Amino acid sequence: MDKQIEQLILRLMAKGMGLQTIPNFIRDVARVVIDSRYVTYPIVNRRMMERGWPEDGLDEHSLALIVELLEESEVLHVQRVVLQ
Repeated sequence: MDKQIEQLILRLMAKGMGLQTIPNFIRDVARVVIDSRYVTYPIVNRRMMERGWPEDGLDEHSLALIVELLEESEVLHVQRVVLQ
């Protein structure tokens, strides 16, 4: 889990996010994910923009890392479905 957290922080910092901002950003992503019935990158990104975050603040890989962290913390159980 520590490696995932480090990878997530480095990804967000590379996008220009400051260390003080990252916990709030992750918290908001977690709230959006937990409050959503379906979680897709476009849905989460739109809801993050509605909360005032920039459009390029979240990418698909960062979202996947946050979801994995929530699952490992047993805050969230995700059922993955592959759409074709």
